Amino acid sequence: MKNFLAQHARQPKVFIDLPSKGIFYNGLTIQDNQHTQIPVFGMNTMDEIMLKTPDALFTGESTVKVIKSCAPTILNPWNLLSVDIEQVLIAIRMATYGDKMSMESECPECKNSYTFDIDLNNMLSNFSELEVITKIQYKDLHLILRPLTYQESTNVSKRNYAIQKNIATAENNEEVLANLYKDLNSLTLDINLMHIVEITDGEEAENDHAVIKEFIHSADSELYDIVKNGLSNLTKKWALPLLPLQCANQECRHSYSSKLDLDYSSFFERGSSH
Repeated sequence: MKNFLAQHARQPKVFIDLPSKGIFYNGLTIQDNQHTQIPVFGMNTMDEIMLKTPDALFTGESTVKVIKSCAPTILNPWNLLSVDIEQVLIAIRMATYGDKMSMESECPECKNSYTFDIDLNNMLSNFSELEVITKIQYKDLHLILRPLTYQESTNVSKRNYAIQKNIATAENNEEVLANLYKDLNSLTLDINLMHIVEITDGEEAENDHAVIKEFIHSADSELYDIVKNGLSNLTKKWALPLLPLQCANQECRHSYSSKLDLDYSSFFERGSSH
């Protein structure tokens, strides 16, 4: 006998196009490398439990499992670029709880706290014209940059957490602290270099990360400064747009901007996010 409950199974509620247009992916990351009209389902009970598991959140495992559950054509979420991850997570939130989300904000002028609603459809639309790949020039060379993958971002967060934790417990041990701050500087360098996927002179191209890293290390400091400045500007372009707000306090009405923080522990709650 056919199970009548099958007709009440989850159905996709949102369809999205990935901002990256799949240029760095293959059939192992997305099914059939289809980066448009990706179906997104609402979360089930186990998905919601996963997003309330601190250890799994820290390692990124819970996010990956929820994406696989809610966007099953994405086969390997670890390989998704950060801009695509944000698009997918917003879509999952919409498919689960609807287009509107309440947020709480504190006015920087009068310190009044209030809640307001944002339309997540507007947030998704901001990804449509996003410039994912960008070139920066150094003499006769062009450096091709891209956002980090979710795997890279997670590894960076874990490395940074470990270093900061050790700094907090090092007390006044100057030798230990010196090495830890050296590790922190090395992490910053690695983060910047992770964004470089290729260096070309127009005729030949190099995309081996180890070779690129060695070249940047041995080049004039001017090159690294150009990379840092270029990434600083690009990070602003890749970030979610600021939300224009006005204080709800009638005696204040101060206008300011705030960002939508994808803090998963609060972003995927039914209530307000901060």
